[in-house]
Amino acid sequence: MAEKHKASVDFGPIRQHGWQKSYGKKTLNYLKTIFEIKSMIDIGCGLGKQVSKANKSKNIIAVGVDGDPSLKIYDGKNFIYHDYTVGELDIGEFDLGWSVEFLEHVYEKYISNIFSTFNNCKIVFCTHAIPGQRGSHHVNCQTDGYWIKKFQQNNFAYDDVISKKIRDVESCKWIRRTGLLFINNRFSDMYKK
Repeated sequence: MAEKHKASVDFGPIRQHGWQKSYGKKTLNYLKTIFEIKSMIDIGCGLGKQVSKANKSKNIIAVGVDGDPSLKIYDGKNFIYHDYTVGELDIGEFDLGWSVEFLEHVYEKYISNIFSTFNNCKIVFCTHAIPGQRGSHHVNCQTDGYWIKKFQQNNFAYDDVISKKIRDVESCKWIRRTGLLFINNRFSDMYKK
């Protein structure tokens, strides 16, 4: 029997996952080619489509994490329930941290908890909602500059060349608008241009 989960007060209302028809196929293919991605963690995975696609057709060992207790995907192996408003999550090292349309749902005071997971990723690709962008429980809508600074404070380097390339080729509108790629400075020697 599946474990029952309950969201914390700051988690907010249950998310709307209907938008997840486009999962950033071009972006994942591009990153896999450039960085030889073999493992990934999808932080804020929602319905888990990116994780399923990566595991089935991309030859990537993928794990998804989400804190929405209404989802029925949690199996403790490929899909893990975790609410970042209650603490950090460290489940090992990954080549790629993927976080598309998630960061804006997390209050500023809990962002360090997410970095507990990001810091174990060699690279991180993320998107974010911009100031004024409407949506369910958008509590941390920020500019690119805010997120670039936040990642730099956590020992990541922003790769503007690859970020712009991804924005140019991707069809997913959220990735085209705010897709950002960061390289963890602990692994930067592996990714010399």
